Amino acid sequence: MLAWWLWLIWRVPYLITEHWTLYLPARAAGMSWWRRGLTRLVMRRASALHTVSQALGRALAALGATARRTVVIANVVDTNLFTPQTFCEATPTLSPTLLHVAAFHDRVKNISGVLRVVANLRPAWPGLRLRIAGYGPDESRLRQYATDLGLVTDGTAVFLGKLAHSAVAAEMRQATTLVSFSRAETFGIVLLEARACGRPVVATRTGGVPELFEPAGTFGLLVDPDDEAGLAAALTAVLSGTAVFDPARLRADVVARCSPAIVGQHFYLLYQEISKAKVESCGEATSLD
Repeated sequence: MLAWWLWLIWRVPYLITEHWTLYLPARAAGMSWWRRGLTRLVMRRASALHTVSQALGRALAALGATARRTVVIANVVDTNLFTPQTFCEATPTLSPTLLHVAAFHDRVKNISGVLRVVANLRPAWPGLRLRIAGYGPDESRLRQYATDLGLVTDGTAVFLGKLAHSAVAAEMRQATTLVSFSRAETFGIVLLEARACGRPVVATRTGGVPELFEPAGTFGLLVDPDDEAGLAAALTAVLSGTAVFDPARLRADVVARCSPAIVGQHFYLLYQEISKAKVESCGEATSLD
């Protein structure tokens, strides 16, 4: 609203950058009428709207929240931190390991669904391990649910709590695959961080995620939200080696799409364009006077 006010009084151009899953169809029904109205008002006056995915841009447009121009620029991945395992770090993997990294908001992230799938996979994969990084309001309930499923006592599921970025990167390098069963994602930065570490991802076909997995089957496997049978089948394909992915290609995609230099260049050009339009607009006003 402050940016809109500055535009209204002094015609200062502004850019909106949007990441929020609230605007996606899966969550938009819960948005208040006043937020919808303010979103439309502020975005329509913006010189540009930056979204992290085409899906988010379409969702905003469906709500009537459009700007003069919409640009998709990926989130940044620290490609110096999230790197493949080195020879010195390599250790024999005795057990297949799944990694889940997310905020503990189960209604959106569906961590309970992951726990059920792992519990059902355990008979076929006795040594399977699920390492869960994150924290949030549903943490105690999910810990108890994992205990009720018998996943904690034998060490199948391990809750790692809140981790520093460097610790997350270390976990990704050791994991067989990253798993995400989210019901709504505008981008899914952890999916690309795992890819930067040369690790494939099993995730859901929701929001902006499919845009990150083209061509299909190249960077991981996607399933429909809440499809627990599909998630079990996809994880089995990765764990068994039926689905194989090239670590070098996984990382190269992230470097080309999400490295700080690439993303920074996109933003620089966008701001340059907005600033140029402002200068030209001022010049036209001066000539008319």
